[in-house]
Amino acid sequence: MFIPDDTDEKVSTMNGTGEQGKAMARDKFLWRLYKGFVGITFGVGIFIFLVARVYLLIESFIALREIPVDSYDSIPWVEAWPHMG
Repeated sequence: MFIPDDTDEKVSTMNGTGEQGKAMARDKFLWRLYKGFVGITFGVGIFIFLVARVYLLIESFIALREIPVDSYDSIPWVEAWPHMG
């Protein structure tokens, strides 16, 4: 890092008003922008995930209202289960 011998330039760089300070301010702004973008994207993703989960849960219980009558028939497990003998 090169710091000029001029005292005013040193002070302005330390205070963030020189070229280095402008770059730091730009980097801070870009970092805040990035964090905001990531936060919003994550929040929207979580919201969409939760809405989808609730929709599927409700839809599964609604589908149980229209279940076919044949679903309640018992099956003979001896014929359905493979066995020896």
